[in-house]
Amino acid sequence: PTPSPRPGPTPGPTPTPEPGRQLSKAQVMAGVQPLRAAAHDCASKHAAEGTAVIQFMIKPNGTVARAVLAGDLIGTPVGECVILAARELKFDSFEGPLMRFNYPVPVR
Repeated sequence: PTPSPRPGPTPGPTPTPEPGRQLSKAQVMAGVQPLRAAAHDCASKHAAEGTAVIQFMIKPNGTVARAVLAGDLIGTPVGECVILAARELKFDSFEGPLMRFNYPVPVR
C-alpha cells in the first residue's frame, strides 16, 4: 500500500518578536509600505516633489506614538500631507520599549 502523505505544518499567526525584541526590518518595511502610496497621492494633490524623512516612535502595541517630518519638505503642504498619513500607520505589536527609526519617503 502507498503511505498516505504526511500533513504539512498548518499556517498559524505571524510570529511575534521574543520579549524585549523590537520589530524586524521586514516588519518595519511592511508597516511603512502604505506610506509610499500616500506620499505619491500627496505629491499629486500638492504638485510638489522631494524627500520626506519621517522620524518615527512606535509604541509596543504597533501604533505610532510620534512621527516628525525632517528633510526638504518641512513646512510645506505636501510635507504636512505625508506626516498626517505617517501618523495613521499600524505596525505589528512587539514587546519592549518604544522603537525609534527614521524612514526616507520619496514624494513624487
